[in-house]
Amino acid sequence: TLGRGELLALLNFIFQYRRPPWLPPFLFLEQSFRAEGIPGNDLELMRLCQRAVGPENFGVKPHPRNGDDLPQRLGLSRRVELRVPWELFLLNQEPPRPTVLTVCSNGALSGRLCLGLEDDTVMLYKLYTGKVLWKENQVLSRYLEAFRRQFAGRNYYVPETVFELRNVLKVLGGQYGG
Repeated sequence: TLGRGELLALLNFIFQYRRPPWLPPFLFLEQSFRAEGIPGNDLELMRLCQRAVGPENFGVKPHPRNGDDLPQRLGLSRRVELRVPWELFLLNQEPPRPTVLTVCSNGALSGRLCLGLEDDTVMLYKLYTGKVLWKENQVLSRYLEAFRRQFAGRNYYVPETVFELRNVLKVLGGQYGG
């Protein structure tokens, strides 16, 4: 039987985990919208977040299926070298972990559901304009709302307006500007 430390060491070996050389205080988990051909405003949401917290405090974890590093090429983020499953990163990262920003990444939910972590999380799905399942499918929509009510905790935010987003980020340590 493997203990927690032995299991973590084994997973780190399998995935060749290395601590990222740079981690911003605010980390946006990119999703595969571009790879799936779903037009939306995710890049604009990244830009809004970056302006609210400052470029030096903001980074984007690339989604492996996108493969284009577009946020980096657009100047929205320095390179965040984090090419392992999000949950493995969380297991290796001691508090304080970055504030997670995302449209609706499962990674932001699994940290709470699977690992019981109470990290600051900002879900932007109510501000996203793309046509995606959680807007079209009532089961998924109810799931997100039930998660928010039952599991989210006090550090979980779902802003409904850009004004609310800026203020949430200000409270979480952003500079409130731009």
